[in-house]
Amino acid sequence: MTAADLMKKGHGSVSPADTIGEIVDRLLTSACGALPVSHADGFHVGVLSVAETPRLMLPQHLGGVEDYSFIPDAVADQCVHFSAISSLPVSSVARLDPDEVVEPTNSLIEAIRGLAQCETVCLPVVSGGRLPGVISRLDLLRAVVTDDGAAGVRS
Repeated sequence: MTAADLMKKGHGSVSPADTIGEIVDRLLTSACGALPVSHADGFHVGVLSVAETPRLMLPQHLGGVEDYSFIPDAVADQCVHFSAISSLPVSSVARLDPDEVVEPTNSLIEAIRGLAQCETVCLPVVSGGRLPGVISRLDLLRAVVTDDGAAGVRS
């Protein structure tokens, strides 16, 4: 089984120019909890997942701060901060790693390793720099649990 066998095609990616607000709206309705980021020509840039959102909620000027006790701990204050960054393009604030990918010809074990090593819930499948699909952790689990060779695992 290869990454091409596992991947979902047409997962839908977002642009680096899309705003944080637009992407968060899509993340809230995404079954995967992560969205690949690609240029209009399909060139893969990275993935933005719900795992990244807590970092986006912190003011950027607090980069090296260890003690946050001086920051007001009110939801309203966090809403104001998030509202201020929601119009920024994702490329200006998100850490996008285009190297956390597999190719369509990679094996099942390489896809497992890729998902085990990345911090997001889905792994982009990239061919020639372009994004034909993604593999989610659930896709991988489904493939392993339902495959004929794994029948004894569930028994």
